[in-house]
Amino acid sequence: MRQMEWFPVGRNNTPGWRLDIVSLIAILGESLMARHIQPLSASKLCLLPRITPAPQSFLRSTRALRLPSPPAIVCGVYSGTLVHELNYFANIIHPIASMNKYEVAVYNITWAVRSKTQHLKREALVPPCRSSPINILTVFSFFLSLGAFIWSIMIEDGAAALAIIAMCSASTLIGIASHWRPQLAARPTDTSVPEGDIVIRTREGAFVIIQCTEEIARELYIGPEECNYLVNDQWFKILVGVGTLLVILSVLLLGNCNWTMQAVIAVIYIILNALYWVASLLPQSCLWDLSRYECKDVTPAHLKAADKAGKDGLAPSYTRSLWFAIQATGEIEWVTISGAAPRTTAWETWLKLAHANYSNRNWNAVAEKDRLMVEARLKMSSQRSQRFCEQMHQAPATLPVRRETA
Repeated sequence: MRQMEWFPVGRNNTPGWRLDIVSLIAILGESLMARHIQPLSASKLCLLPRITPAPQSFLRSTRALRLPSPPAIVCGVYSGTLVHELNYFANIIHPIASMNKYEVAVYNITWAVRSKTQHLKREALVPPCRSSPINILTVFSFFLSLGAFIWSIMIEDGAAALAIIAMCSASTLIGIASHWRPQLAARPTDTSVPEGDIVIRTREGAFVIIQCTEEIARELYIGPEECNYLVNDQWFKILVGVGTLLVILSVLLLGNCNWTMQAVIAVIYIILNALYWVASLLPQSCLWDLSRYECKDVTPAHLKAADKAGKDGLAPSYTRSLWFAIQATGEIEWVTISGAAPRTTAWETWLKLAHANYSNRNWNAVAEKDRLMVEARLKMSSQRSQRFCEQMHQAPATLPVRRETA
């Protein structure tokens, strides 16, 4: 009987089934894994040696300095501070992408009781959730990798054993290079400042009003969200370079495993890709421990139907939603600062009227705006006609005199 060889010998030209495609399966799913890079590398479990789908998605030349933030207009109601993006964690607490066109929502955000002590220490951290699906998958993939390594030893497949070691070592090195923790902005002093209420306006004309203190406004909306990494940039480049070589080596070795281990590793990659895809369908709030904050929906009943036709038969509109937002804040300065309304005489007049009537729910803001716009158009048309008549009246005097020639 032929003795089992740990490594391939010569060339295999047999016509039987082969699974050389496993090396391709190992690098599939890059776009899928890119969604999980931030929460996955924020947990210390990213240091576990394991098989990771599409490891090249972590092999980047630079690291993100900021967390991804969707575009939106964020303005302080009383402070007047203006930002053109919504911070990452604020968008997890109340996702603006899920809001309907012209919708209006009001939230009251406070610190949880246990977080008040952390605030006194000037700490503003949002750790990943320990029981998040990403952490569970990380531990699960570690045990799958360990089982596959033991199996390769049992059947004496040296190429598979080395491939698993190289892939797991690469994941650990990449984890060290990419591990970070989020650091939110905190106020350095306790001096008196204006209230921290915030208004968020989306491109679809929806408004979110946040009732909060200045400290919370600085943490979640106004201040930058920083990424504090475990190693500096120089070590990051070294670790990523070594990790890249290990990934290349593992892909080469995967193509030279025997049929059994190629099937085992292919199944592991398929299972992990499927599970990470399922995890990508879950809300981001499942991945982060946001128990530091308590968020309550305090939207008044008459504002909840801003994106629906009213009892008066009026269809949803930007003007009506803006009027509802003014009712919720009781202020109009933020409208001008954030550019929520055109800077024309008619709109400025409407804003003054809206501020004077913000407590009067029966004031017809849309009809008043239409009236002012009609008056403005008529006035502009009259002024244009007057200027035209003046120009026509003055035109003959400015024409050159043509001289008759003999």
